[in-house]
Amino acid sequence: MKSIRIAAAQTPEFRENVRAALDYAVKVTALAEADGAALLVFPEGFLQGYLVDEPSARRVALDFTSAEFAAVLDRLPKSGPVLVMGLIEVDDGRLFNTAVVIERGVLVGRYRKAHLLRGERAFEAGKESPLFAVGDLRFGINICYDTNFPEAAGTIAAAGASLILCLSNNMMPKDKAEIFKERHNAVRGERCRETGLWLISSDVTGERDGRIAWGPTAVLNPEGQVVAQLPLEEPGLLVFDFPCIEPVSYRDCGLIEMLIRDETPEDIDAIHDLTWIAFKPLPYSDGTEAEIVRRLRENGDLTISLVAEQDGEIVGHVAFSPVTIDGAHDGWFGLGPISVKPERQRQGIGKTLIARGLELLKGMGASGCALIGNPDIYSRVGFGSDGQLKYLDLDTRLVQRIVFRGSPPSGALQFAPAFES
Repeated sequence: MKSIRIAAAQTPEFRENVRAALDYAVKVTALAEADGAALLVFPEGFLQGYLVDEPSARRVALDFTSAEFAAVLDRLPKSGPVLVMGLIEVDDGRLFNTAVVIERGVLVGRYRKAHLLRGERAFEAGKESPLFAVGDLRFGINICYDTNFPEAAGTIAAAGASLILCLSNNMMPKDKAEIFKERHNAVRGERCRETGLWLISSDVTGERDGRIAWGPTAVLNPEGQVVAQLPLEEPGLLVFDFPCIEPVSYRDCGLIEMLIRDETPEDIDAIHDLTWIAFKPLPYSDGTEAEIVRRLRENGDLTISLVAEQDGEIVGHVAFSPVTIDGAHDGWFGLGPISVKPERQRQGIGKTLIARGLELLKGMGASGCALIGNPDIYSRVGFGSDGQLKYLDLDTRLVQRIVFRGSPPSGALQFAPAFES
């Protein structure tokens, strides 16, 4: 199996000392390049420090269009690994806890932390989860607290990644650090098991003003097991040969020339037949799913209706429609029914339909999406449950949601009238 060498730095903390942080980054990058690493990860807030009070954060924040940020890029090496580095960003007056992806001194992209702690009110939450690539390796990014939310990892998995980069900064009061010492890897391991992804973390280490950071900087496999880790409380460079999964061959798995598109009037009968055939053998089906799709359409509640087409045949379909929570819509939608031709199931068609639908909902400014379903299946595409969203008397683990903006919802979920008829 092919492999690609990746590295993660466990670093001292640099606070409001960009020059020292850049000097350190240049030295570590040289070590990683000498080791043959193609990708190198630095901690959350590495460049200016993890500064969460607004005056301090604003004082050091970098606008990516500024001469100051251009100087940062110019200082970084023009050879060696792709760098992923945490920093504080300002954009049109808004502050973000950001990870930048830099290749040979050129900004390739960024990820903005989506799930913020109460102490991070100075920042605005990010709304996008881009996919990045180094050779055949596809990866997404979570920043520290993001990993507490299954949807953060699930979105990366749905986009086709095989690795999560987790940038962290766990400089905490000593009593709190002791409590969380073993929890960081445990929580990250849950995300790996849910999604089947690998994860590599990068953290700070050291002591300051009654606070301590031990790390961890580690690699976890898809079973959630720690397979490599630096010693706690010591700066260092973790180098790991990541098993690079071969790019999917659509021809091999039968997805050649697969087209995901909006339904047309000519598709209506085919969607009805497909839905009936797909649900017929399922023990929990009451046989109404095809009629639910029809009623959603007739009632004007079929917000998104996507089909997967191959060689002129409809082989998959997914519907999204408005829902309410405690009687209020508030930008929330429901997923389902979703159908895939029986002989084409377990080939990624449903996952692709869901990913495209969620992307469209985000583009519409939706708050999130909810569904009733098997958590073992839907956690792989970003859905999760904290037990606060309820539907009739169902086990709340089956009542799942993915949050795009705002806080996770709580209350009684109600689907469109087509589901209740």
